[in-house]
Amino acid sequence: MAPLFNWFSLGSYQLVDYFVRQNVLPFIHIIVEPLKVLFFNNIVNHGLFTPLGIEAAAVNGQSVLFLIEANPGPGLGVLAAYLFFGSKRNRTNAAASIFVQAIGGIHEVYFPFVLLDPWVLLGPIVGGFSGTLIFQFLGVGLRAPASPGSILAILLNTPASMILGVLAGIVVSTVVSFVIASVLLKRKTNTENEERKMPKMKKVTEIVVACDAGMGSSAIGASILKKELEEAQLTFPVRYQSIYRVTDDPALLVITQRELAAIAQKQTPHAQHYVLDNFLAADEYAPLIQELQRREQDPQQSLQIEAANSLGFSTIIFLYTGKKRGSQTMAVEILRKMARQQTLSLTVKKMAYEGQALDPTAVYILPKELAEKCPIPDVPLLVVDDLLTTDAYRQLLTEGVDYVFDQS
Repeated sequence: MAPLFNWFSLGSYQLVDYFVRQNVLPFIHIIVEPLKVLFFNNIVNHGLFTPLGIEAAAVNGQSVLFLIEANPGPGLGVLAAYLFFGSKRNRTNAAASIFVQAIGGIHEVYFPFVLLDPWVLLGPIVGGFSGTLIFQFLGVGLRAPASPGSILAILLNTPASMILGVLAGIVVSTVVSFVIASVLLKRKTNTENEERKMPKMKKVTEIVVACDAGMGSSAIGASILKKELEEAQLTFPVRYQSIYRVTDDPALLVITQRELAAIAQKQTPHAQHYVLDNFLAADEYAPLIQELQRREQDPQQSLQIEAANSLGFSTIIFLYTGKKRGSQTMAVEILRKMARQQTLSLTVKKMAYEGQALDPTAVYILPKELAEKCPIPDVPLLVVDDLLTTDAYRQLLTEGVDYVFDQS
């Protein structure tokens, strides 16, 4: 392998020398950034830029070549983009990785984030280009290699007169990389949301998690989904199966990974489909759980609203004066519990009587002693001897507003 490595080393030197002589050094990031994310960063830095930089620094006292690979800006931009626009799990990992790269100088932590979506590589490429362009324009560099490539190590090897210029290049590369990576991540998120948008249907009777062989990842995915459904208090039968054995059914919800989406559509054209990237990522099931919750709750909520409307009111308010409202607070909780038991969608609250305009569409409840002291306008009004009574409330919830008028 020795002749091959010698040829590669010589070619690399000649390539860098060409970029330097042509005064187009920023364009070298088109080559450097892909090599970095493939974990050739140390070979590129210590095997190429460090020897050339030492030669240049011996003549000029500093060299911009020490900043080509060591600049943390392109990686910080990618990590910041994932911090703001990535998935929940990626946001958590990105937050920790930012500190590791910026202070620890371990650039490898951002490589996996780029490999999650190779299009994001455009961010570090253009970010690195911009940073090196600033370095060259301001004529700054380092006295010696910065290893590891942390901001602290870079500043320690920067001549005092060039610190602001070096920081400017790092900041510009970070911002440019962040903007481009953010746009690409938001594009990916919007595309995934469109693909995961499920058409409306009347009901879901069964969910099948389908992979190629019908075992392994789909079995684990089905287990994760069952747990998520249990936490959301949803009851759906969930099974796992090979996509090639799934029977088409309009009430069936088929969950597949992206690479099998086209086959799933062909195999079960009338079923509902939900596409994700990874069966094992619990956060990818969140939109599905929310949709299923909405579909389960909507019919129930409609029944509750219909039942509440049949009572002739949807709001119950306990009146009080001054600061004495302890009994009203307990009465609110009693009535709310009774409404839930009868599956009624009602708003129950308390309100100070002084200076408040009363809603004629609401039912007001107050104790007899308060009713005797305060003139109450012509609104539905239920006067009780004891605010903690339950019989009057039970009749109110069964007979509706007519019960209030009968009492008055």
